[in-house]
Amino acid sequence: KLGFASSPVVSNGIVYIGSAIGVDDNSDSIIDRYNDGKLYAINAETGQIINEYSLGGPVLSTPCVANGWVYAGTGDEGDGAWDRDF
Repeated sequence: KLGFASSPVVSNGIVYIGSAIGVDDNSDSIIDRYNDGKLYAINAETGQIINEYSLGGPVLSTPCVANGWVYAGTGDEGDGAWDRDF
């Protein structure tokens, strides 16, 4: 199980991180529960998930934040760019 395979990036108090794929809903591990091929925006202070976007493939590289956009790639044709608030 891969879980969070990418490193997080922090911008303006928001943590952006991509997850891999292979969800185990019976697990109590946060790594297993968020092993779902999504890009997450998480409040750096509270840990609350602000937003999430399904990329349809494992996010194996660190997202990049530049000029108000978040860039992420999956290697499975799920690459994209989103407004920082996606």
